[in-house]
Amino acid sequence: MSWNKFTRLASHVKVSPYIKTGHGQAFSATKKYLYVIANDHLLKNTPNSEEIMQISKKNLRIKRIWSFKIWNNGANDGRYIHNAMFINDHTFIAEYHRLTDHCFEY
Repeated sequence: MSWNKFTRLASHVKVSPYIKTGHGQAFSATKKYLYVIANDHLLKNTPNSEEIMQISKKNLRIKRIWSFKIWNNGANDGRYIHNAMFINDHTFIAEYHRLTDHCFEY
């Protein structure tokens, strides 16, 4: 990409200090909102909760924050989301990967 094209495209980028992206892999957009799953990416399969942030595209301010945890039916192991894709304002698909036995869950 040429420098002129890069500076032309970069002039339209909005930057907001309000958004923490955590692992950064769970970042999606719908017509009105950006969605981010924020977590501490230094933790490995932690039982700690994660956050979903709904961010207005208009002003890049957080509209809502939801905390969530995913558990394995009574077992004492949490499911830490590594990747996610928001399909719309009500649905997202997430992936959990356990490296020890190459187990993937969606």
